[in-house]
Amino acid sequence: MARNEEDNIGKTIDSLKNQTHDIHPIVVVDDGSVDATPTIAVEKGCQLVRLPYHEDSYVGRPELANVRNAGLERIKEHGIPDFVIQMGADHILSDNYV
Repeated sequence: MARNEEDNIGKTIDSLKNQTHDIHPIVVVDDGSVDATPTIAVEKGCQLVRLPYHEDSYVGRPELANVRNAGLERIKEHGIPDFVIQMGADHILSDNYV
């Protein structure tokens, strides 16, 4: 999940790609960014779910579930994966996390 995270999203995606086990697909749910976040995600080879811009933050609100569910719906298009990692666009995983 990402919203206006152009300074972080590239490093986060790189940390996912550097895992011991292949993580595929990497789906980025863009929650109405007005910066380069979605462009960076696509350039890094991620699938993008782009939600419409909204002024209010969904953090701590029930609407956040809709953001998460949008990503899960896209993942289901590829079949049921062995695992799903839901994380923010500013999280960096160590190389052997997965």
